[in-house]
Amino acid sequence: MKKIITLYFILNCWNLTFGQNEKFDSINSIISKIESNKNLNKSKFDYNKLNPVLITKGSTLEVWSKNAEILKTKERMLLSWGIFIGVTYFSENKPIQYFEIEKNFETEEKNYKKSIQVFKIEYYYLNCNNLLNCIKIEGERKNSFGDIKYLPKAHITPLKYAKKALKI
Repeated sequence: MKKIITLYFILNCWNLTFGQNEKFDSINSIISKIESNKNLNKSKFDYNKLNPVLITKGSTLEVWSKNAEILKTKERMLLSWGIFIGVTYFSENKPIQYFEIEKNFETEEKNYKKSIQVFKIEYYYLNCNNLLNCIKIEGERKNSFGDIKYLPKAHITPLKYAKKALKI
């Protein structure tokens, strides 16, 4: 009986460890196809004109689409301390991955040409029963803020404005 319980425990740990990677791998496969597809329509918009709530000037929203289906959105906001980037990938009109990056300007003199990535968080939407099992974090936030609870809905605002801009 102890052998069966031990085997059950080992198999569950194996599934948690490697099953998670399989899920991420399948999503990353879809993302690779989106990134390598040269037939997508890429549009770039002044995010400040689309989203009147934004107070940062020079913000952009890029949208990759095909046949009125949005496959990727990218928000890029220039801030006094650096750059915020938020990217969402979609498959069959549903979000599959979101990531955000905080890049800080390199020097105290605010050299706007050089920035260093200090933080990245990735969120995988598919088959996500537990929020903490669906995220990967690199680095630590320095100037940006964000709550992990926000991640499942992070795609909503850029998608709304992407649809508005593309008139979908």
